[in-house]
Amino acid sequence: KKEKIEEEKMMPSYNWTDIGSGSLGKIFVEILGCDGLPNMDTSSTLGDTSDSFVSLVYEDCFVRTDTIMDCLSPRWLPWTQRAFIFNMMHTSSQLFLAVFDRDENTLNSHDLIGRVSVDISNFQPNITYLLNYKLYTTAKAPREGDLGTIKIRLRLELEDERTLLLSNFVWPENVYVNVDNKKDFEVIKKTVEGDVDMKKFSMMTVLKYYDELWSYLTVFYVFVDAFTTLIFWRGNSIVRLPYPSYSSRSVEWVEITSFPLHSLVAFICTTTIVERPNLLPSFCFFCIGWYVMYVILVIKMIHDCSFQLAQGFAVHRGEPDR
Repeated sequence: KKEKIEEEKMMPSYNWTDIGSGSLGKIFVEILGCDGLPNMDTSSTLGDTSDSFVSLVYEDCFVRTDTIMDCLSPRWLPWTQRAFIFNMMHTSSQLFLAVFDRDENTLNSHDLIGRVSVDISNFQPNITYLLNYKLYTTAKAPREGDLGTIKIRLRLELEDERTLLLSNFVWPENVYVNVDNKKDFEVIKKTVEGDVDMKKFSMMTVLKYYDELWSYLTVFYVFVDAFTTLIFWRGNSIVRLPYPSYSSRSVEWVEITSFPLHSLVAFICTTTIVERPNLLPSFCFFCIGWYVMYVILVIKMIHDCSFQLAQGFAVHRGEPDR
C-alpha cells in the first residue's frame, strides 16, 4: 500500500489553481509530500498527531493545500488541492513555503512546523525539478533540530527570457496580500518571516543578528580574493582563442583555462582613462558594477547546492550554457 501511494503521488495533478497578476511567466508548483514532521499535537488522545497543510506565498498570492489528518509523513495525491500556477511579476520574487499543524480552535493560531524560501531565479525554464528541502522555523535564526523535509515539483515557463532579463533593471513594486481573518494573516506572516520575531528586542535577537553578520565574512573574503586576483593578474577565466595552423593552413580554436580576463580589461580601462580623462566617471561606475557582479558570481559558483549556481549570459542569448 505504501509503494502504491508513493507511485500515485508522482502522477500529474488533476486540478490546478491559476493565480497572480504578473505577465513575465508562470511557475507551476506541486506539493508532493513531507517526511519526518514533528508531532505538534499535545493532546493525550492515542494516535493523535499533526494535522498538516502547506501554505504558499508568492508576490500578491496566498494559497494552501488540503489538510492531511493525523500523519507525520503526509502525501498529497493528484486529486487533492496541491497544484498551483503563479503568474510572475518580477524575477527577484521568492516563493515561500511553510508546513503548519492545523488547529480547529478558532481562538488559537495554526502551529508552524517549518518553512523554506525558494529562489526562482536559479531555475531554468521548461525543466521539471523534483526538489527536497529541509524545514526551519526561520531563515534568520540559528538552525536547530530536525523539523522534517518537504518535497515539491516545480516547473518554470517564461514568455520571453530577454524580457525577463530586462525586468531586473526595474525596481520591484510593493505587493499586498489581503485576507479576511486573523488566522490566515498569521499563517502568511509566519510563512514569509518565520516563527521568530526579529523586530522584538531581546538578547537572543542581538545574538542572532551577530550570527548573521558573522556569516557575511564569506562575502568579505571573496571581495579580498577578487581584488588580489585583479591586481596580480591571476588567471580565472576560460577563453577560446584562434590559433593558426600552418601545416593544415587552417585556424584552430585553443581553449585557455586560466586567462586573466578581468585584469586585462582593467588594464585597458586604465590606459584609456590616461589618454581620455573625461571618461573617468563612466569607468568608475562601470568598475563598481563589474566588481560587484563578479563577487556575486563567485559566491554563487562556490555554493554547495547546484540550484544556487549562476546562469551564464549565453543562456539569455539563446545559446546553450556550457
